[in-house]
Amino acid sequence: MTNEEPLPKKVRLSETDFKVMARDELILRWKQYEAYVQALEGKYTDLNSNDVTGLRESEEKLKQQQQESARRENILVMRLATKEQEMQECTTQIQYLKQVQQPSVAQLRSAMVDPAINLLFLKMKSELEQTKDKLEQAQNELSAWKFTPDSQTGKKFPFSWLNCIHTHFFFIHLSVDGHLGCFHLLVIVSNVVVNRGVQVSF
Repeated sequence: MTNEEPLPKKVRLSETDFKVMARDELILRWKQYEAYVQALEGKYTDLNSNDVTGLRESEEKLKQQQQESARRENILVMRLATKEQEMQECTTQIQYLKQVQQPSVAQLRSAMVDPAINLLFLKMKSELEQTKDKLEQAQNELSAWKFTPDSQTGKKFPFSWLNCIHTHFFFIHLSVDGHLGCFHLLVIVSNVVVNRGVQVSF
């Protein structure tokens, strides 16, 4: 039965009708009543069928939406896991670069334990010490030959000069000509100073 078909007329029977009506009329009325009840049951079944169909369609749509949401969620989870892995790799690379740029004491010790590196360091250290010694010796020799008040020769020169003057002072008074005595004195002092490694011009 469809929704467009009209319902049969409702039949009402009372106790008086059962007592007064003839048997044939009562049977006819009873059949009409059964047809009315069957029509109501058919309409109810159609309504239930339509509701069930609608519910099933809604359920299918909800399932499809749920599956689509689950698929998108899985894609997002996979992307998130990939990003987290990339971040972890970047963090590991940053830590490695920091360790490479700032070697620890243990790494330096392990490098020194390597015979080839240790030999290279020892050779460099020996060459550096030799260079320092040569530089210091050259500076000492240079300062020894300098004629300044602070140099060794400059400090020794006044004493040598005074010693020569006191030693040969009496030649000035003994000589007949004072100029000749001064000349002899200058010659003697010049010879002494030159022998000591200092050049003096008069």
